[in-house]
Amino acid sequence: MLGIDRSAARYTWTAAAVLLLIYLVYMIRSTLFVFALALLFAYLLSPLVDMLDRAIPRQGTRTLALTLAYLIFLSVVAFVAFHVVTEVVAQAGNLTKKMPEMLTKWEEPSPRLPASVNQMKAQVIYNLRGEWANRTDQMVKSLPAAGLKFLSVIGHVIYVIIIPVLAFFLLKDGPAIRRQLLELTEGAAMRAVVDSVMEDIHFLLAQYMRALVLLALATFAAYSLFFTVVHVPYGVLLCIWRIVWWQFGKPADDVGIPRKAFGWTPKVDLDEGLRRSIDWFTRRDLVPAARPWAWP
Repeated sequence: MLGIDRSAARYTWTAAAVLLLIYLVYMIRSTLFVFALALLFAYLLSPLVDMLDRAIPRQGTRTLALTLAYLIFLSVVAFVAFHVVTEVVAQAGNLTKKMPEMLTKWEEPSPRLPASVNQMKAQVIYNLRGEWANRTDQMVKSLPAAGLKFLSVIGHVIYVIIIPVLAFFLLKDGPAIRRQLLELTEGAAMRAVVDSVMEDIHFLLAQYMRALVLLALATFAAYSLFFTVVHVPYGVLLCIWRIVWWQFGKPADDVGIPRKAFGWTPKVDLDEGLRRSIDWFTRRDLVPAARPWAWP
């Protein structure tokens, strides 16, 4: 009819429908992201909710177990945040008091070092002292701007409320939602396939969140043990500062600080500098022969 191939028309409409679906997903990406975070948060609390649900006598719903799980989770978060903030404030105050004394002690010339090295050390300490004063002054001057930025971030705090609320309903009505989806599927064979797919997705997300929690705990335990063994000063302050610097600061290869502290400016790029350094060590037999350095 009208010279239109039905197969070509079907493929065209299918492609148009797929493109329209992709466009709709893109338009509601923020909402889908919130739902995804709520789903992951629900899987994070699911083991605790199941344990409390088995320990508490059943009353027809999981509301009591969910409420207790949320209270336990919020208590743990508040406890950890309070101790971390307290430790950071204490370490920051201690470092601020000791920094001038430490710089003065480092500035004293050492009789075991040559005069040129002591002179260079004095210059470095002088630059570090000026950099410390400059950074402190910048922090004080940036407080109003930080307050305005904090006010702009408050608009996103609503997600901190929405995500736990959505996770609460997902945990509470998850089994009922699954039954409703299966009832909408026609045919026993198709229903079995859908049920198997949902079971696999459920297992995948549960294992994924379990792996994330175990990885976070293992990382925290490893770093805590390392900092304790080597007696790293201001460990918590350094960790928090590194997180803030990584999120909002400059990249790790920024040379602004060594330029101000040492008056140093790079002459070559990073790859060439590494190549020259390795060649220098190799020519002086400082690199073991069993582990030669090969460059492409």
